[in-house]
Amino acid sequence: MNPWVAGLCIAALWGMTSARAQTFTPESRALDFAKNFSDHCLVQKENLPAWRAQLGRRWRKLPPAQAHAFLSGQSGDAWYVPSIENEGNMVLSMDATVTFCALFARRAVLADTEKLFQWMLQTPDPPYTAEKIEDVWAGEGRDKRHTVTYLWSRPKGPHRLWITLTTSESDMASIQALASVRLLPP
Repeated sequence: MNPWVAGLCIAALWGMTSARAQTFTPESRALDFAKNFSDHCLVQKENLPAWRAQLGRRWRKLPPAQAHAFLSGQSGDAWYVPSIENEGNMVLSMDATVTFCALFARRAVLADTEKLFQWMLQTPDPPYTAEKIEDVWAGEGRDKRHTVTYLWSRPKGPHRLWITLTTSESDMASIQALASVRLLPP
């Protein structure tokens, strides 16, 4: 396991009793979401085309009409994310150009999800450095959303990553968490 992902797991479980960590809890839903985003978008960030091909063979793909809703009108694919505790809760999408990877969670716990992502996005694997670009609340009532954006870059190399987390605390929202990474051109 990547040491960064192991650190994410330890940070998430820190302070939980072993009984809480082993049962279905809102915290485990946040951890599952953060870990899936890390495993499928961040860890694979420089290998997205090959990763997309593997997912196409391993995971159940959404029908094109449903996938369209998760691709913001772009062409690409979307898959149901297998999860023991949160089956049916998450969808992963990648555009056809394989420069964009996003994870959607139908249900998430806002405070726990944001705390994990704050930690994760502020501490990238070297040689990447992180800069917070945006921290905005928008909308009202059930449309109220919180978006946090980071730019990851390397001192030597063309790779720059635009990483965004958008959350909604409304139980009426169709998606309560969306994390995405976009590879920016050099």
